[in-house]
Amino acid sequence: MTRITKTLILLLIVLVTNANAQEKREYTTDIFGYKVYKCNGYEEKFGKDIMGNYEYENNRREKASLEKDVFGGMTYSDSNGNEIKYGKIQWAELIRKWNNDEEGFFMNMVDKYMKSRKKQFREEEEEELPGHDIHMGNIDREEFRQDITGDWQYRNSEGQTASLHIDVMGDINYSDSDGNKAVISKKTMHSQRKFRHRNPEEIFRHLVKSILLDL
Repeated sequence: MTRITKTLILLLIVLVTNANAQEKREYTTDIFGYKVYKCNGYEEKFGKDIMGNYEYENNRREKASLEKDVFGGMTYSDSNGNEIKYGKIQWAELIRKWNNDEEGFFMNMVDKYMKSRKKQFREEEEEELPGHDIHMGNIDREEFRQDITGDWQYRNSEGQTASLHIDVMGDINYSDSDGNKAVISKKTMHSQRKFRHRNPEEIFRHLVKSILLDL
C-alpha cells in the first residue's frame, strides 16, 4: 500500500469520525419520565405532567401543551400564541383517527404550529350539548343554539343575531338584527323541495346564510 493511499485512508477515517461526532444524537428519559432528545447543542423534552397533560419545551425557550378541560375537551397551546380547542365530541372523534395515540398527535401539533413558526392561530370547535354548536376561527365567531323555549338563536362576532320560532300553527317565523323577517307556513315547508326534508335547525341555518349573511 503506497504512502498516498494510506494518507487518503487516514483522512477518510478522520472525516467519518468528525461527521459522526457532529451528528451525535442522544435519546434519554429524565427522572420525571419525560423523553429527552439532544443533538448538536439542541435539546427538547416532552411528556405528561402529574395531571396527565402533555408538555413540551426546548432550550430555545419554546413551550407547548395539550391539556384536558373539565368538560372532557382538549386544548393545544404554545409559546407562539397558537391555541386550538377541541370539544369533548370532536376530541373523541379526532383521537380515534389517531388510534388513541395522544402523544403522537401532540408532537404532530408541535411540529405543525410551533416548530413551523406559525403564530397567533386560534380556533375552537365544540358541540357539547344537543343543539349547541360553536365555531370560532382567527377572527369570526358564530353560534347556533336552541334555547329553553325551543326557539333557535344565532349570533356572531360582528354583533349580528337571528332567531327562529315555530308558532302553534306549525309556521316558522324568522327575524334578524338587520330587520329581516320571514314567515314560512307549514304548508310551504311540505310543498317546497328546499324545505321538505329539512328539520327546523337546518332551515334556520339556511335562512341565516341566505338572508342575514347574504352568502
